[in-house]
Amino acid sequence: MKMNVKQVEAFHQVFVTGSITAAAQRLYVSQPAVSRLIADLELAIGFQLFERKHRRLIPTPEGHMLFNEIKKTFVGLEKIASRAEEIRSFRTGSIRIAAMPALSFSLLPQLITQFMTAFEGIHISLNVRTSDTVFDWLGSDQWDIGIAALPIDKTVAQFELLPSPACYCVLPPDSDLKDRDVITPQDLRDLPFISLFANSTIRLRTDAAFQAAGVQRKMIMETPYSFSAVQFAKLGLGTTIVDPFSAMTLVDDPTTVKPFEPEIPYEFGLLYPEMFPLSGIGREFVSALRVRIDEVTRRK
Repeated sequence: MKMNVKQVEAFHQVFVTGSITAAAQRLYVSQPAVSRLIADLELAIGFQLFERKHRRLIPTPEGHMLFNEIKKTFVGLEKIASRAEEIRSFRTGSIRIAAMPALSFSLLPQLITQFMTAFEGIHISLNVRTSDTVFDWLGSDQWDIGIAALPIDKTVAQFELLPSPACYCVLPPDSDLKDRDVITPQDLRDLPFISLFANSTIRLRTDAAFQAAGVQRKMIMETPYSFSAVQFAKLGLGTTIVDPFSAMTLVDDPTTVKPFEPEIPYEFGLLYPEMFPLSGIGREFVSALRVRIDEVTRRK
């Protein structure tokens, strides 16, 4: 007869508790079942494990030696169980994020800080890359969650389109337009304007809006990042139109942030590597991100 796991578990519990009754309660079996498991184990290994004295089971020297080996296994199992509980309750784990600058410099720092405060013990890495680079990294196992602006070839990736909030106009601090509820192309005629680069979707749609309105802007500079455009506007260099996350999180004076009409939607979404499933803590982060984006989308 060979020993089995149930016999070893019974021996471990009887040794620890010193009682067949207590061991049976811990194992959720009957007392006769525990006694039978101990007897079968002794038969399998060829020596006695306990002696009965004054209604208690006293481990034999051989029983002590066997327990010293068995407890190493049980300590390992307890560590595994503890680790599993940490994973289940999001007290451990890591998330690798590759995100476009627009969110990396605005919404994500706040969200990541709140998330890591709520789930202590996790590790997050944020890699700031252009949307094209985030897309190019598909399949490379360099990130768990990608955040990129459209256009994206959605046929070669797991892609989730997120709500598309409208872009905002950011005015310089001394602007005469701060009392306006909405800014239109006519309001910005011949005013100093800070533009994003020509390959930006926001830039293309902004150009189209001004062209349709027949309004000429005074283009004084270009920058590839909304973050930079907002900083220049805050310093009084001119007006800009940027994504809502940069406008709402980087501007100190809310009176300088205005809706722009015609509305310019900011379209972006989440990318997931097809061959690498997202972890539980990763899914929890994505849920928090959706909530935060929804808050910005609903804000007027």
